[in-house]
Amino acid sequence: MVIFCIWIRGEWKRYMDRIITHNFDCDIIQELTDYILKHHRNSKNDYTKVAVVFGGKRPALFLKRTLAEKLKSSYYPPQCFSVEEFINYLISKKEIFTYGNDLEICYWLYEIGKEKAPQILAGREKFHQFLPWAREILSFIQELDMEDVDEDFLLKVKLSAEIGYEVPENINELLKSIVMLREEFHRKLEEKKSFTRGYTYLKAAQLVSEIDLSEFEVIIFCGFFYLHKTELKIFRELLYRDKAVLIFQCDEHSWPVLKKLEKELSISIIPARPAKRKPEVVILRGFDIHSQAGLVREILKTNRINYNQTVIVLPRAESLLPLLSELSPVLEDFNVSLGYPLTRSTICSLLNIIFKTQLTKGEDGYYTRDYLRVLTHPLIKNLDITGDPRVTRILVHKIEEFLLGIEEDEISGSLFITLEEIENFDLLYLRAQSALNHIGILISPENLEYVLKQLHIIGFGLWEGLVNFEQFADSVERFLDTILNRSMIEKSPLDVRAMEEIYRIKDELKIVDFKEEKFPQEELFKIFNNKLENEVISFSGSPLKGLQILGLYETRALSFENVIIMDVNEGVLPKLRVYEPLIPRQIMLELGLNRLEVEEEIQRYHFQRLVKSARSVYLIYDDRPDKEKSRFIEEIIWEEEKKQRKLNVLSQPRAAYRVEVLEKKREVEKSDFILQGLQRFTFSPTSIDTYLDCPLQFYYQYLLKLEEKEIPE
Repeated sequence: MVIFCIWIRGEWKRYMDRIITHNFDCDIIQELTDYILKHHRNSKNDYTKVAVVFGGKRPALFLKRTLAEKLKSSYYPPQCFSVEEFINYLISKKEIFTYGNDLEICYWLYEIGKEKAPQILAGREKFHQFLPWAREILSFIQELDMEDVDEDFLLKVKLSAEIGYEVPENINELLKSIVMLREEFHRKLEEKKSFTRGYTYLKAAQLVSEIDLSEFEVIIFCGFFYLHKTELKIFRELLYRDKAVLIFQCDEHSWPVLKKLEKELSISIIPARPAKRKPEVVILRGFDIHSQAGLVREILKTNRINYNQTVIVLPRAESLLPLLSELSPVLEDFNVSLGYPLTRSTICSLLNIIFKTQLTKGEDGYYTRDYLRVLTHPLIKNLDITGDPRVTRILVHKIEEFLLGIEEDEISGSLFITLEEIENFDLLYLRAQSALNHIGILISPENLEYVLKQLHIIGFGLWEGLVNFEQFADSVERFLDTILNRSMIEKSPLDVRAMEEIYRIKDELKIVDFKEEKFPQEELFKIFNNKLENEVISFSGSPLKGLQILGLYETRALSFENVIIMDVNEGVLPKLRVYEPLIPRQIMLELGLNRLEVEEEIQRYHFQRLVKSARSVYLIYDDRPDKEKSRFIEEIIWEEEKKQRKLNVLSQPRAAYRVEVLEKKREVEKSDFILQGLQRFTFSPTSIDTYLDCPLQFYYQYLLKLEEKEIPE
């Protein structure tokens, strides 16, 4: 317990038990549960007058489970919020609003710039050209809002920009206009009642002093570290009103972020006791992402680990699929909760191929190579149009053979091809029909023509002649419906989630203000691709059951007995944005926005908190010449070396694959067929070398005539 004094409205007030600080080795959810039961327990087991605010959504589930375990009966749980949900709750008590679609919000910025400050659009006159810049401007305004940067600071920057910073002229032009842009942007948000995350924080900080929160006896803010200025205002106001309890977690080390918070709130954040235990840390080296995943599998197989008390942390979402391929044979229950890039999904790769095919289309038709890339994509060539996907697959392969010249005819070797030429090519249907009859599938040439026309609609026709996003969204919807209903995509959970995200994006495109505005086809594709590049797939599962696979920030306020962290390499953990693409660091510092140093400390804090709250920790990094282990590992090694007063105290075993040479040789019996083939065969020096090197290869290559498929140029 920490007792402190704070100056409020001209008088000193003494607070007890309103600032609580636990050490890293504590389970903060257990401590929070004990606090609630100690101070707010009642005969009805009704805790609805207690509000608990966390940094994210996940800790609320753990809190409710822990309460149920301790109460051993039914109860009414506290009202739990993530910090964003609490911000929204505050504003909703004053007015109704929605969150804006980011693409539409960027378009508003584009319109404001075009009307009020056309100089910032120089060289980016079209929306798709301005869109990446609009996202950077939006990010900058959001940061200004969340940190409640006063207009006076921005006016100073504007004056300096008029003199001229040593930056590109377009940046100076933007800085000259930033006050106006921000004001006009806020006006647009208010007009539409469609807010950004940054604006909700700013608005909540402005309104909190007027908001009645009498429905709560207490609001507990648990597990926070860095606070935006707007959050700080809210915390301070609720502390002053005797409404808030702040629960922190830290260790004996100095944390500049917490020191600053102590000063801002006039409080003391010191753990009530030193740490009672330290985790057992094992450092392992991989040589690529697959070897790291293999190390994780071996850790789980060779150690007696309680999976319900185990977390695997992935700083890089790209590591997810290799990890799942290793874990699936070993584990039944695991939960994934991290953002996976939408563009890495199969459905997005197909859309990119379709868009490219449209853009390379000439007066003579589609470029043959791109046409084939669409048709031979697994999601297209396996569509079930007739009741048997083999029909589609064989038809597509016959088209491929004709166009590549493997089977020669009038369309063979064509550089460009029209859809009509293929659809009217009767020999194609006869050859496909023959191949299908050979495997017992009876189908008419007319039905094969119907299948081909359906493929052409999905892969090509839907995307021709689009002029606005209303039409584009309709095409996306028809495309997704076909893939969902006629492919085997439901067998891939990742792609199903990707489909859901693209359906959501499609719905957004149908209602944006500019849905009927005309765009060239290329711009439609580029804007849509930009949207996809900025989206991630979130997974839903059972956060309370089985092994957890999380991102670093998803572990906030959670404790696990066993922690496995992959990709603990410099540049990945911490992952820092060293270069600001829009606003130079010098100007950010003038505005009091030192995000680089703060971000490093935030990631270090969450890493240290997670590690020190565990009993067993496995840190895995990529040990290649072009990779460097994270400073976080170096810090752990240094601390241990200081403690033992010698070097190389922590061994770092490297992953290795065990290679087993199979001694048993496969023999092929010399049947009459093979002997006849050998008698007819004309030996060459190359074939003799092949036989001496590997008789089985000779058998496959020269007798069975198996070879790699050659694709003529």
